[in-house]
Amino acid sequence: MQEEEGSPEAEPEPESLDSKIEALTESIASVHVKLNRMLAILDSRENKRQKDRKRIKQKRDEENANEARQAGKIVVDRLEGTLHTDPRLPYKLWAYIMLEFKDAREFLRWMMHEYLESYYCIRDSRRRMIVRKGNHWKLYKKGCGTEKLVTPADMFGGHTMRWDKMLDLLCFRWCHVHVRPVIEHVCNIDRLEHVHGNGLRWNSPTVNADCGDPLPLEDRWWKKHERFREIMHSTLGVYGGAWIRTAKGPMLLDYEESTLKRREVTNVIKNIAEALQAGVTNRGTHAQWMTTCNLQKFVDKGIAAHTKSMKKEAHVRFMEQLHKHRDRCREVPAVRMGMELAAAAREEHDIQKAIEASLGGSTELLPGQEEEKSLL
Repeated sequence: MQEEEGSPEAEPEPESLDSKIEALTESIASVHVKLNRMLAILDSRENKRQKDRKRIKQKRDEENANEARQAGKIVVDRLEGTLHTDPRLPYKLWAYIMLEFKDAREFLRWMMHEYLESYYCIRDSRRRMIVRKGNHWKLYKKGCGTEKLVTPADMFGGHTMRWDKMLDLLCFRWCHVHVRPVIEHVCNIDRLEHVHGNGLRWNSPTVNADCGDPLPLEDRWWKKHERFREIMHSTLGVYGGAWIRTAKGPMLLDYEESTLKRREVTNVIKNIAEALQAGVTNRGTHAQWMTTCNLQKFVDKGIAAHTKSMKKEAHVRFMEQLHKHRDRCREVPAVRMGMELAAAAREEHDIQKAIEASLGGSTELLPGQEEEKSLL
């Protein structure tokens, strides 16, 4: 017993290599599980952060788009159709404002700025229909939303303008698709060509017989200064058969070398191109320019005249509907008919507002609803 108590302890058996590998594998597996759990937590947080960021951006874009709609801008997902007529633009309002301006170059500069500010792009609010990009001007094509880069010489003529390239400038094409609808509200284009080509008075019976009755605003158009009408008509270029005064008398603006090389023609085309370019490049100082030149009063007068005209048209349309219903139902008193028509107009407007609220945005009023609303 004593020998057994005093004998040394038995040494432990050495671990085998397989057991060490198994222990190491278990340790690595536990670390791998913890690492996967940590990565999953980080991924969930990052996904949540991205979703919150996307949700906040979408909400901010919707708020900005609603503010832009309330300001009267055209909200689009992408810009397109710089050189195509847009029926959503207020060409008729611009026509009333044009009749208040004294200088056609100032109006063209103002109109270009208004055109650029009439659109709001949801993807990037800083985008404009015409903008300088490096050494080129950027436009947008129709339908596909792709960008198009053109040189300054092709857009506004550059510092040196060649006589054989003046009428091919893209700024004149822009005038043809956006200034022409404005002029068509104040004057018949055929009347312009007929009057200048034959040297007749604009309201002579012969002109009325050939071109039809004058437009409501045509009297004010022909009372404008001759230089004003000449510049505005020249914006149409060869598309509108523009006539320009020269020392040899009125000359048709076309591709003839003898016409384009005249000093009067070159000056008019340069003035138009410079005014349009100033409307694009001086967007940051536009408000200061309006204040310095005291031009806001012309814009306010034009807006007031347009509003008065729209109310008058709405009143005429309302009375026509009233007389139409009176002729159909003579047994119903006219006063009652008027009350029913007013109630119907108000109900239609309320339905439109309900539709807007259900869609979560504002839609444009149907033609005539805005005027009927003002009468109510």
